Amino acid sequence: MAYTTVDKVRGILGEDFTEEEIQQAIEDAAAIVAPLRLSLFGQNTDVEENKLIDSTARFTARVQVGAKVWVRYNGELLEATVTQVDSDIALTLDADIFTLTGMDYEIEDIAWRELAERYKAASLLVSKRRGERSHQVAPGERVTLGPATVAATGSLSETLVAVGDNPYEQRFREIVGTTLF
Repeated sequence: MAYTTVDKVRGILGEDFTEEEIQQAIEDAAAIVAPLRLSLFGQNTDVEENKLIDSTARFTARVQVGAKVWVRYNGELLEATVTQVDSDIALTLDADIFTLTGMDYEIEDIAWRELAERYKAASLLVSKRRGERSHQVAPGERVTLGPATVAATGSLSETLVAVGDNPYEQRFREIVGTTLF
C-alpha cells in the first residue's frame, strides 16, 4: 500500500510525467520503502486502558490515525492501531497493549513514510527520464533534470557526473538515512 499520491509527486517534480508513469513510480517506491523502519520510539510513562501515554512525546507533530504501534511484552510482539491522537502525550489505540510503565514502544511514522515514498518516486522518474534522454545529449546542450541544470559535455557518463546525484534521491536518503544503503 502506497501512502503518497500522484499530485504530491507531481508537486515536487516540475516536469511533465503522465499519471501512469507517476503511479508506477509510486508503486515501485512503496515497495522500496516498505521494509524500512521509519518509526518513532519511546517508553510509556503511564498506563490507561487502550492508551499510549508518554509525557516526553510530541505525538501531534508526527503520529497519524491508522499508524501501527508495537510493544514487546514477555517475549511477545503486541500490535495496536492508533484510532485517535488525543494530545502531544496521549494516543488512543484499538487494543490494550500497555500494562506497565516503562514499556518500550515503536510507532509507524506514516508522514515520514509518505515523504520517503514521494521523493523515491520522483527519484525513479528522474532517473528514468535521464536514461530516455541519454542518447539525445549533444555537446554544449543544457540538460535540466528537476532542479539541476548543466551543460552537456557530449559524453553520457561525463554529463551524468556533471548533473551529479539525483537531487530527489539525495532528499530520499536524507529522509531514511544513508546508513540503510
